[in-house]
Amino acid sequence: MPSIKQIVPICFAISFIIFPNFTFADNITDASTCTNGVLGTYTGPADIEANFDPNTINTTWYSNGTQLTGNNIPATCTYDNALVPPTPEARPGYVFNGWKVKAACLIPAGLMNVTGTGAGSSGNQWSVVFDNGINVGTVVGEAVCSQTPGEPNATGTPDTQGTGDTLYCWCRATGYIADGSEQCNFLSSSWVMQLQYGSAGMCGGFCLNECSGGAANRYNYGRYDLAGFRAALFNGLVAQ
Repeated sequence: MPSIKQIVPICFAISFIIFPNFTFADNITDASTCTNGVLGTYTGPADIEANFDPNTINTTWYSNGTQLTGNNIPATCTYDNALVPPTPEARPGYVFNGWKVKAACLIPAGLMNVTGTGAGSSGNQWSVVFDNGINVGTVVGEAVCSQTPGEPNATGTPDTQGTGDTLYCWCRATGYIADGSEQCNFLSSSWVMQLQYGSAGMCGGFCLNECSGGAANRYNYGRYDLAGFRAALFNGLVAQ
């Protein structure tokens, strides 16, 4: 019969064999190595399971064409998780029937490689037709003579009430019409300062045409940086 001193080491040896102290990695990356510390084994097979994190999706909500803002309007949602939509304010004469995904309104990228033709204007609205031989489309926008100063081709928020010394011509693209389709409106676009005039009368007489002409042309003209103006005007509005 073995003595107590002999039994104790045997028990420790058995305990070590039955309960090995393995460690397993829970996040294997491209920089990981094929070692026991990562895979939990020196030899033989290793079962590996893909680790995924859900995407976060940015959301913007509109009611009757106006963006909704506030603490109760979710700005993001997580894929495969619950989404609690907001409740818009009541609209007289209408019954709220739920939400639908609004397709993005964007200008085809190929149209930005050509100079626009048929530039037109009416009231404070301008339009430019683009035709690259494949796509034909019309970009529409608006112009305003404002007392709000700015640098040429810089974005800003002009006063659109038409008061004071309205010397500054501001332009904005508002929508796109594909050939044979209805107009879609840009979800967001920026006002861009085009020119400063010497008088309100000069601004009122020329601003609209300057907006359409600047939107149509992709080459600089004299001292005018039309390429820079067009880039600022259409920033974020062209399909990638």
